[in-house]
Amino acid sequence: MSDPALLIALYKHAGRPAGLQRVMTRMRALEPDVHIGRLLDSNYPATTLRRIRLIEAISN
Repeated sequence: MSDPALLIALYKHAGRPAGLQRVMTRMRALEPDVHIGRLLDSNYPATTLRRIRLIEAISN
Protein backbone atom coordinates (compact mmCIF):
# COMPACT_ATOMS: atom_id res chain seq x y z
CA MET A 1 0.00 0.00 0.00
CA SER A 2 1.26 3.48 -0.82
CA ASP A 3 1.95 6.11 1.81
CA PRO A 4 -1.07 8.47 1.68
CA ALA A 5 0.98 11.50 2.73
CA LEU A 6 3.42 10.82 -0.10
CA LEU A 7 0.58 10.48 -2.60
CA ILE A 8 -0.92 13.78 -1.41
CA ALA A 9 2.37 15.57 -1.96
CA LEU A 10 2.88 13.98 -5.37
CA TYR A 11 -0.64 14.79 -6.57
CA LYS A 12 -0.37 18.38 -5.30
CA HIS A 13 3.04 18.85 -6.90
CA ALA A 14 1.79 17.37 -10.21
CA GLY A 15 -1.29 19.60 -10.20
CA ARG A 16 -3.71 16.65 -10.08
CA PRO A 17 -6.56 17.81 -7.82
CA ALA A 18 -8.79 14.79 -8.53
CA GLY A 19 -6.11 12.40 -7.27
CA LEU A 20 -5.41 14.65 -4.30
CA GLN A 21 -9.09 14.70 -3.33
CA ARG A 22 -9.39 10.93 -3.73
CA VAL A 23 -6.49 10.31 -1.31
CA MET A 24 -7.74 12.94 1.14
CA THR A 25 -11.17 11.26 1.18
CA ARG A 26 -9.56 7.92 1.97
CA MET A 27 -7.39 9.46 4.69
CA ARG A 28 -10.41 11.13 6.30
CA ALA A 29 -11.99 7.71 6.73
CA LEU A 30 -9.12 6.93 9.11
CA GLU A 31 -8.31 10.43 10.37
CA PRO A 32 -11.47 12.57 10.22
CA ASP A 33 -9.62 15.78 11.12
CA VAL A 34 -6.79 15.43 8.58
CA HIS A 35 -6.01 18.31 6.21
CA ILE A 36 -3.05 19.20 4.02
CA GLY A 37 -1.73 21.74 6.51
CA ARG A 38 -1.54 19.07 9.19
CA LEU A 39 1.13 17.28 7.16
CA LEU A 40 3.36 20.31 7.73
CA ASP A 41 3.21 19.82 11.50
CA SER A 42 6.56 18.52 12.72
CA ASN A 43 4.72 16.02 14.95
CA TYR A 44 2.83 14.47 12.04
CA PRO A 45 4.45 11.22 10.82
CA ALA A 46 5.59 12.37 7.37
CA THR A 47 9.30 11.62 7.63
CA THR A 48 9.61 10.53 4.00
CA LEU A 49 8.18 13.83 2.78
CA ARG A 50 10.68 15.77 4.86
CA ARG A 51 13.61 13.58 3.88
CA ILE A 52 13.05 13.91 0.13
CA ARG A 53 11.87 17.51 0.44
CA LEU A 54 8.40 16.86 -0.99
CA ILE A 55 6.98 18.65 2.03
CA GLU A 56 7.68 21.84 0.05
CA ALA A 57 5.08 20.76 -2.52
CA ILE A 58 2.46 20.86 0.21
CA SER A 59 3.52 24.17 1.69
CA ASN A 60 3.13 26.06 -1.60
